[in-house]
Amino acid sequence: MNNINELKGKCSGCGACKSVCPVNAINYKLNSEGFYEAFVNDKKCIKCGKCTKVCFKNENNLKNIKLINNGELYSAFSKEKEILEKTTSGGIAYEIANWGLENDYYIMGVKYNYKKNIAETIIIKNKSELKEITGSKYLQSKSDSAIAELINNCKEDSKQKFLIFGTPCQIFGIRELIKEKHIKNEFILTYFVMVYLLT
Repeated sequence: MNNINELKGKCSGCGACKSVCPVNAINYKLNSEGFYEAFVNDKKCIKCGKCTKVCFKNENNLKNIKLINNGELYSAFSKEKEILEKTTSGGIAYEIANWGLENDYYIMGVKYNYKKNIAETIIIKNKSELKEITGSKYLQSKSDSAIAELINNCKEDSKQKFLIFGTPCQIFGIRELIKEKHIKNEFILTYFVMVYLLT
């Protein structure tokens, strides 16, 4: 497979392919249905296939995913009433992010940008910024800029640690991008699956 144009209509909009392209041939923008999608400029593309290696929608990549057949299921929530009142999903993402900041991790998460009227992935570096990524957004986030910032931060400091929150496709793309670029920083990659039990 030469590039992700061959996966037309399958893009989940994680943004990893744009960051791995060595010739900047990938444009990341809203499609006709209002979702972020990657578009390859075939005139610039050198057909190296790197974009396909980080793509969640490339079925060849899914062969390496290990399924959990006999795992254990855990649930968690914050014990702090104030956090429960100002967060969603039990405040556990807030608590994990707070722990990360206390232990020198930069946090990648999603904030709602009211000026641009979009959800966007950002990197925060201290507790004063934690409120920016609090709460669920329930819509696709623009993530390409944050992924580019992540790569630059890793180049500048190979000892900097990162705790990343995202959807399963975003986490997959970031994980493969880290491998493709041989990044040695420490990462914790996190996504949540919400399960509701009705009784």
